Parts: sequence; C-alpha cells; structure tokens
Amino acid sequence: MWIHSGPEPNPATPPGRSAPVALAVPELLMAEALARVLRDHGLCVVGCDATYDGLLATVRRRRPAAVVVDVELVDGPGGAAGALAALRAAGRECRLVVLADAVDCALARRMVDCGAHAVIGKSSPTGDAVATLVGVIRGQPRHPEPARRGRVE
Repeated sequence: MWIHSGPEPNPATPPGRSAPVALAVPELLMAEALARVLRDHGLCVVGCDATYDGLLATVRRRRPAAVVVDVELVDGPGGAAGALAALRAAGRECRLVVLADAVDCALARRMVDCGAHAVIGKSSPTGDAVATLVGVIRGQPRHPEPARRGRVE
C-alpha cells in the first residue's frame, strides 16, 4: 500500500482543495495515477490502495474528508450498502464518491441510496471529476443526471 501525506495546505488554495482524500481503485497503477491527478489539482491524498480492506484501514487511521472508491470494490457479493456503511462508520464524517465505468440510472440510484455523495464516470473529463470531488468535500452532493431523473423526491 502507498501512503502520501501530501504537501502542507496552501493558504491561497480554495476551501475544500486541501482536504484529505483517500482512494481505492482495483489496479494499483491506476490508483496511483488517480492519486497523482488529484494531487496535481491541489488535493491532499492521504491514502491510495488497490483493495477495499486497505482503504478501510486507511480511513480508520487517517480520517479523510472524502473517500473515492471504485464501484468494483464496493458492489460485490456483500453489497454496496454494507461496504459504504462500513466506510462511513470508519471515517465518521467522510464523504463518499464512487467511480464507475459507466453510470446508468440503476447504478447511480443504487449507489446514492447506499450513501454515496456522488458517482463519477471513469470517462469523465479530469476537470469535471475534480470539480465534483471538491464540491462533495464542500458539502454539495453531486448526483449524476441519471440518478436525479430516476429519483422521486
């Protein structure tokens, strides 16, 4: 597992940018690449892993403001509800963001109903994905369009 404490927050950085973020993507090379992108955009990556268990340990130890996790790691046999609930319990106030290959209405609705604050498609432009993550850190839930259309308020 790779851990990076990140640089000291820059006072000129907009609020939410320097908040600690932990992430997990099934392939370690992709996880580290995503961590690099987030750091390059001013976010402080405190944990980067390729497994759900590694992410859970990082969340318990580092208490990040946001957790980014690949849907493949949380939507398995045990179900996303339990996995996301365990991450929330471990991180208390952490915000959950799920990455998915394709975001359709059913997946988006299921992840939001399980406690995700946002679902980001892996094919999203980098700037959009970072903006979504920063918005979530600031407390602005960002639900993808399919989830908004599919929900009855």
